[in-house]
Amino acid sequence: MKEKIKNILALILLVLLLPYVITVLMSGKIRQTYLDRGDDHSFISVEVDGKVREVNFEDYVMGVTALQIPSAYQTEAIKAQMVVARTNLCKMLEDHPTELLKDKYLTVDQMEELGIRDKFGRASRETSGQVLTYDGNLILASYHAISAGRTRNGNDVLGSQSYPYLVSVQSAQDVEAERYLHAEVYDPEEILRICREQYPDMKAYYPEGTEVSTDHTAGTGAKESRMQDNYQQETALNVKAEGRENVTTTWNADQGPDTISTDLSGVETEILTEAAEPESPKGTQTQNGTDPGNGKETRKQSGAESETPKASQTEAVTEPQTEPQTEPSETDNHESGTEELNKTNLWDNMEIESNDEAGYITKIRIGDTEIPGEEFRRFLNLNSSCFTMEQVEKGIRITTKGLGHGVGMSQYGAERMAESGKPYDEILQYYFKNVTIEINEKQNSSETETNAINS
Repeated sequence: MKEKIKNILALILLVLLLPYVITVLMSGKIRQTYLDRGDDHSFISVEVDGKVREVNFEDYVMGVTALQIPSAYQTEAIKAQMVVARTNLCKMLEDHPTELLKDKYLTVDQMEELGIRDKFGRASRETSGQVLTYDGNLILASYHAISAGRTRNGNDVLGSQSYPYLVSVQSAQDVEAERYLHAEVYDPEEILRICREQYPDMKAYYPEGTEVSTDHTAGTGAKESRMQDNYQQETALNVKAEGRENVTTTWNADQGPDTISTDLSGVETEILTEAAEPESPKGTQTQNGTDPGNGKETRKQSGAESETPKASQTEAVTEPQTEPQTEPSETDNHESGTEELNKTNLWDNMEIESNDEAGYITKIRIGDTEIPGEEFRRFLNLNSSCFTMEQVEKGIRITTKGLGHGVGMSQYGAERMAESGKPYDEILQYYFKNVTIEINEKQNSSETETNAINS
């Protein structure tokens, strides 16, 4: 009789627990321990693809890093990126304690498939728990794939004095990167359409009494000269990784919400990740194309001319499909804001107004409207906001230098430093000034010994 009662109670308990078990499984709340971490039981909840998972924090850092940097890079460069990723994840948890982390990551099976588990596992173990701090606080550890030859000043870019560690430093080796240069020809009508989505009242602008030719073969005259004056103080080397559908395109540095936003103040999380393309189970994609071969007529630049890239570099170019329109050769007097902007007069109404010390455009004027450089970059999905413009037969060719926003650590620069024998801590302290590398004990409860490396 007692045995029968036990069976009935067990059945009732099973019926009561079954809905809970199903709910847990359906929500994807599955404890995942990818590597043996001994006594470390520091687990966090993350949300990926709409499902909540409970993962070991250090394993999550490793999986996130694997999507942020090419696996072919030197181990010391990967270790530097590992510390950067961990710092940013810890900062997100600290700044937004009620929110789940949502960064995509590679599982151990995917890392096994790619043959990178051992390499990233080693980088994780040898930097376990390490984060970057300034005056005892976690920093905004921003990074990008390739600088334009020099990184940018974070205080200037973000419009705040809260980032003394994000200083502009030389990263001259970046000009040798395969994807340092990229050129694309844009239809003026398409540029106008995209910009007017955000600035619908944009009008033509000409200084009162100035004669402006509508014949684009005549050049831009005094306007070109004024722009050149702004570039004389720039150095000779002044020249975006957020996800789309798959692992490969996840870290194209010119995409998505990881670019600096329109309002550059108080948007720290939007400049964290602009990385090089990592390995992908489905292979990697490259940008290919040919130079259109159109004779250039006028040119607008950001910063001084940089060193000529190596001959092995290719300049990817995409041409618009629309045929160029024949333009009348007329000269008229115009006043500010009195003429409608159109593809015929757009070139005469485009002017680069300011650059930062690294050569990135901070402000461009189209007609009577000033647009922040990073915003214009996002509009056209440019590789970076360090670019030159020139009018060609089929439109306006924009040539970018670098890949990403240019703030913080250059991944290509880190790779070259690692190749020359520099350890990861020296790499980090070069790109992030006066920082300390220390153990974050909140996410590493099993660590009892602090390990600080002072700069």
